[in-house]
Amino acid sequence: MSARDLLDRAAALGVRVELAARDRLRAHAAERLTPELRAELREHKAEILALLLDEQEHRAEDAAERFDSPHAAFFPWLGKEVSTPLGRGVLIQVFADFGAVVLDGDRAAFFDLEDLRP
Repeated sequence: MSARDLLDRAAALGVRVELAARDRLRAHAAERLTPELRAELREHKAEILALLLDEQEHRAEDAAERFDSPHAAFFPWLGKEVSTPLGRGVLIQVFADFGAVVLDGDRAAFFDLEDLRP
């Protein structure tokens, strides 16, 4: 069974599976998963992560094409880990000259776009 089929089966039960990080998944309403489907999702975790990362990258590329922005090059980094002067974090927003980065669950900071690296 493909990763897409497993995600569709979960969605049919009202469960939304999404990226929690580059190597972690989050399932909303996970209590609705059957034990069998939960086991299949775990078994195919690597394929599901790859699919969701690919879909996320395509959404970012599509957004970059739709918006005429000098910072469109940063759009594919949205939702991905970046290196900052304060350590690694996830880029969550791109503004005119800076980006908002969640450094951990409790801290977020703003950085010059030039200071961010993939």
